[in-house]
Amino acid sequence: LEQILTRGPHSRELFEALLAAKELLTGVARKPTDEPSGEDLVVKILLDPGQPLPVHSWALYTVRPDHPELKTGVLKSFLGRDKSQSLKTPALQTLGMRSDRESQTLLREFAADTEEKDHWRALAIYGLAQSAADSAETQKFLLDVLRTQSDALGWAAIRSLRGAARSPELRMAVVEWWERNRQSQDFRGSRIDLEEELLLTLRSNAADQPSTRIPEPIAAAADRRPKDLEGWKAELAQPGDELGGQFAFFHPRGPQCATCHRVNGRGGSVGPDLSTIGRTLDREKLVRSILEPSKDIAPQYATWLVATRDGRLLTGVILREDPRGTITLGDAQGKTVEIPVADIEDRRVQPQSIMPDTLIDQMTRQEFRYLVEFLSELK
Repeated sequence: LEQILTRGPHSRELFEALLAAKELLTGVARKPTDEPSGEDLVVKILLDPGQPLPVHSWALYTVRPDHPELKTGVLKSFLGRDKSQSLKTPALQTLGMRSDRESQTLLREFAADTEEKDHWRALAIYGLAQSAADSAETQKFLLDVLRTQSDALGWAAIRSLRGAARSPELRMAVVEWWERNRQSQDFRGSRIDLEEELLLTLRSNAADQPSTRIPEPIAAAADRRPKDLEGWKAELAQPGDELGGQFAFFHPRGPQCATCHRVNGRGGSVGPDLSTIGRTLDREKLVRSILEPSKDIAPQYATWLVATRDGRLLTGVILREDPRGTITLGDAQGKTVEIPVADIEDRRVQPQSIMPDTLIDQMTRQEFRYLVEFLSELK
């Protein structure tokens, strides 16, 4: 079976069929939070230099970002040896889901490399959102980007500073970047989308810096946002962008969809796997699921309130009820906890989805359009 991958032709369907066949042969039952086909096989394939690049890419998407064998040096070698999107994108995306110092340092080094395309440098800057709030090195780097770059790189820095631009210097740099680019004839982005992006960045830090005034044109962006479901559906009349939607899905400072949902092996397992969501939901239903997540909840994803005998109240989705007498509960942050049934005093199903009703407040209209485009193409 494993020799099949080295012969070709290659396809993701063949790769997934291999994993499924190996899993059946092992006969080992998986928990919902386990990696497909077990981590050992996926990592073995990923680290095998004899495997073709597409296979490495699929394996990298499948293995969890914090796997102990997925060393930073391995990801660095993927960035250096391959100049196509097939491997660079998952490698940068993996690094962007890790907050350890080594991974964040590699992202800063990659983003600073002017020999790389802006597309990938921007993806590396998105990943720096993991350390933007706490790392002086990352804050200094993002500040330098705002002072020297425009368009894609500066915009990526703005997005990664959501919830992190607490110092007056950073907040001033954000406003100055906006002032410089809104007056530039060379700026290729939409000024309306830019102002909404800046609003989310500055407003998310208003509690930390209440004395910092948000410029009126940026503050006014709040009034332009749709007020109801029909208004958001009308947004789809404007073009979307599948790659931009992928960034929004996985970005740690956006709607954080990947915290609970998985796409093609990457992401959380608390919510449903969305790898083929475009087959079952059209764009209108996707919009409704984002804005009104509690309207239609599949029984297996019902939210439960669990009261334990030691006084804890836990809310989440029941991922597994083990014959050994435990349940596994997954919360809105993608974290799981195992609770002995004997310790449960009461549990009741809730009418609200674990997916927050305010999810739309965490994204701009552009991110919303792009996210719907990305999800609708998952078939």
